[in-house]
Amino acid sequence: MSNIKTVGIIGAGTMGNGIAQACAVVGINALMIDINEAAIERGIKTVSGSLDRLIRKEKLTEVQKAEAMVRITGSTKMADLAGADYAHGFAVQGHAEQAVEGEVHLGGAAAELEVANRGLELAWQRAGGEHLEEGVLR
Repeated sequence: MSNIKTVGIIGAGTMGNGIAQACAVVGINALMIDINEAAIERGIKTVSGSLDRLIRKEKLTEVQKAEAMVRITGSTKMADLAGADYAHGFAVQGHAEQAVEGEVHLGGAAAELEVANRGLELAWQRAGGEHLEEGVLR
């Protein structure tokens, strides 16, 4: 898992954009796939708002937000997952396997949560926290 540079996330809703945020904050590129551009834009807007709240709480800087936001991209094409090192779906379970080729690791909920929790833990530590208690950086 340490060689993951890009995570493909099927679904830009609450779970998908949360995973995208967790990845982006710790330096992993996140590609959110959803059914239309509006859904992707909502996901990106949600991440931006969440990072703004972290800035107001002094857990993140404007520079860190900017760095994270450029790591998050979106697409409506499942085939774009081919560039991901790891992919998981939060919207259309089972369809990722059709779109991903090569050495991409497809994970179930437990594997994805492991990646997300590690990303959140790193983000929390970088923000000055000692450990993550509830699984969500707020």
